[in-house]
Amino acid sequence: MVTMGRWDGIKIEIRTDHNPPHFHVTSAEADLMIDLRSFEILAGSGPRQVAERAIAWARAHQDELMAKWRELNERE
Repeated sequence: MVTMGRWDGIKIEIRTDHNPPHFHVTSAEADLMIDLRSFEILAGSGPRQVAERAIAWARAHQDELMAKWRELNERE
């Protein structure tokens, strides 16, 4: 697990995990799993504002997030 971003109690993580490529968003009010390609919420719940802020941040850092996903989840 690697923390890629943290602000105002929101944490963005990439984990050694299953497909599709995604990231996790956690905060006191939210626990979300969001697709790295479509930015669709795949699982979890939380306030819309947390999801919107996390997705906006992730869109700006998509290449970095995808590179870390690949690094942690390479399959031989």
